[in-house]
Amino acid sequence: MKWFFRIALAIAVVGFLFSPRTVSGEDKPGGIIPKLLKTPFDPMLREGRVYPNWGPVCQRYTYSVIYQDNNGRKPQYVKIYFNGGMIDMTPAFDEVNATAEDYKKGVRYEHKYVPNKLGSNFYYFEASNGLGKTRDAIIDSPDNGPVLFESAFDKNEVVLIDPSGDSGRGSVVWRFSTGKEWIGGVALSADGKYLAVKASQHIYLFDTSRPAKPLWEFACERCRIGDDIKGGIAISGDGSAIIAAIGEIIVSFSKNSNRPIWRFEGGNAYNVAISR
Repeated sequence: MKWFFRIALAIAVVGFLFSPRTVSGEDKPGGIIPKLLKTPFDPMLREGRVYPNWGPVCQRYTYSVIYQDNNGRKPQYVKIYFNGGMIDMTPAFDEVNATAEDYKKGVRYEHKYVPNKLGSNFYYFEASNGLGKTRDAIIDSPDNGPVLFESAFDKNEVVLIDPSGDSGRGSVVWRFSTGKEWIGGVALSADGKYLAVKASQHIYLFDTSRPAKPLWEFACERCRIGDDIKGGIAISGDGSAIIAAIGEIIVSFSKNSNRPIWRFEGGNAYNVAISR
């Protein structure tokens, strides 16, 4: 049995993944929204998001955005447009004792929601300081999220398969569970000896000839389960070098250590590559 014929798979036990609706028209939740007129007095909204990005129904999801005003003006309102209606957001700080300096630095507002059925959830954020308005999480139409599943997405695993197994179906060599961590990428060296894996919060390196125990693992301290798992992982042909984008960092490793050779902060990359 030749190792370079082995296949690594990322497997998750999930239920039904819904397909977002396609809608148009201002009266529908996902329709085109008229743009705001810009003024010199507009505040800013940034880092609009929903956390987790995906998960089951009947779980709490938090929509949040940071309000900021260069002149320290308190917001007249911070709202979330949610499935066709506007809802006031709650400040995640002591609003009574807030100062102009707080608003200059930026303060976070939140809206918590527990869906009870599968379906689309269209949203964007809007704020006004009484002089100007601004929005976030919108270009022409609202964002859509989270991605909802019928069941909890908590049985993720990496499976190494020998395709020359019985009846041409292949046979499982080993399995490695990552539990609630979604698999963001796998990379097998050209010689088949090493397997690199990126999960929600960890990077793992395996020797494919050994049982399912990583040679080493790297923990991303700022990564959270439920965040977007965009990024990627790649490994050189002989497995001696690994590069990965995880969270907002890009890191490079030797196969001999989980200590990065170098790292780049603020990467926020969608993919990486390494020469053979």
